[in-house]
Amino acid sequence: MHEWDQKKINIAVFDIDKTLLLGTSAEIQLVRYLYKKKIINAEDIIKSILKTLLQIFRGFDWVIYNKSRYLEGVEKEVIISHLPEFFENFIWPRISEELLLCLKDLKKKNFEIILISGTLDFLMTPFIEKLNADGGIGSHMEVNNGKFSGRITNIYPYKHGKISALKHYLKEREVDYAHSYAFADSLADIPLLKLFGNSVVINPGFLLWLRAKMEKWKVMKLKK
Repeated sequence: MHEWDQKKINIAVFDIDKTLLLGTSAEIQLVRYLYKKKIINAEDIIKSILKTLLQIFRGFDWVIYNKSRYLEGVEKEVIISHLPEFFENFIWPRISEELLLCLKDLKKKNFEIILISGTLDFLMTPFIEKLNADGGIGSHMEVNNGKFSGRITNIYPYKHGKISALKHYLKEREVDYAHSYAFADSLADIPLLKLFGNSVVINPGFLLWLRAKMEKWKVMKLKK
């Protein structure tokens, strides 16, 4: 074995939305929770949707980086203070028990557990803590004077952006991708899945199922 091979680490990367979190996304649940708590109202949500639709001609990237406008003007500390209750009531009951067992098993085998998602990065903290993960990568929302601007900045973890975000997170660390794992659910995750020797597809649609068969990726069908 070469000296540089000894420095490589094994990782297990888990997508969150519709993978660990079955049938939904963390941000959809956040909107439900904030509306229930009257931190945002229907007008905020409708305005956010309309702003996005009216600017859709700017392209997909603009839409992605501005999709969370419902949080514009909301104090960051208010959201942070609600995260424990939000996670306990809206997220934890929706976590896949089967994938949680996979995660724990890989953790015992000394795989570094990394959560990756296009969801907002402040939502990653309770995921990391509750799942005993080693780290997490999400999309970063700009904050001005303690309030969210509603705009995403930096790398957005989507398609090839997930690979860029992962490599930025890992910095100069060498990964043994051939023996590492990736768990994901979407066609957009194909670039990420192709990077790993052990790729697992969760509840795929037909096209992703077909690709998984071609690539000989494992398919897991989980009950929502």
